[in-house]
Amino acid sequence: MAEEKILVALEQIEHRIDEGFQSVNRQFEKINQRIDQLDEALKEVRQRLGWLEKGQADDVVALLKEIRQAIEEQQDFGSAMNRRLLDVEARIERLQRKVANAGN
Repeated sequence: MAEEKILVALEQIEHRIDEGFQSVNRQFEKINQRIDQLDEALKEVRQRLGWLEKGQADDVVALLKEIRQAIEEQQDFGSAMNRRLLDVEARIERLQRKVANAGN
């Protein structure tokens, strides 16, 4: 009877871990989509830069600001995702410790 309870608890923990990994995978898919969008935006900015003439300093400054903003957004997004990933990893470690303690 106790073994059945432990098995059920372990299955529940395994299910939670699987859900955590699925969540992480979804977040990585979103990250990849966002990176693809940023890559496209940067390609467009690079194309615009190629078309500029030397006398168009104001346009160059505006495009450089766009590039800077895109890079900052990417860095902010990456930092947020790193924090989320660390949180998921910490939760998984806690669950693994619970499983180990339940087995003892």
